[in-house]
Amino acid sequence: MPTETDSFSPPKVQVGDSVYWYHDPLNCTEPTLGWIVERPGMFTVSVLTFNPNTGFLERPSVRHKDDPGLQEHSEWRQWGCWEFTPQTAQLRKMDSLVSQIASLTEQVALARKHNGGTQNR
Repeated sequence: MPTETDSFSPPKVQVGDSVYWYHDPLNCTEPTLGWIVERPGMFTVSVLTFNPNTGFLERPSVRHKDDPGLQEHSEWRQWGCWEFTPQTAQLRKMDSLVSQIASLTEQVALARKHNGGTQNR
């Protein structure tokens, strides 16, 4: 029987996305700024973090903070967890809206062409 872990799909990322990295996935406080540097697996990413005390560190095998497997597998928690920064999340929403607007504009143009370019008033 499928579990919640089986159905979880992390957000799609791109190299360079800005994220927060948390040392303790069970207590997501005190984020460290980071960037996605690669996606080695379907559920994991590598995050490059910067901290004034330690400098740059690459964090491999990091799972998203909402991944239910982090509750079940203590070995996964050793790598921390990540989430998008508010700015990256906002850019994702804006990209989605732009795509929707482009699709609607195309649909309207096709409808006008199909109706002979006339518009009901």
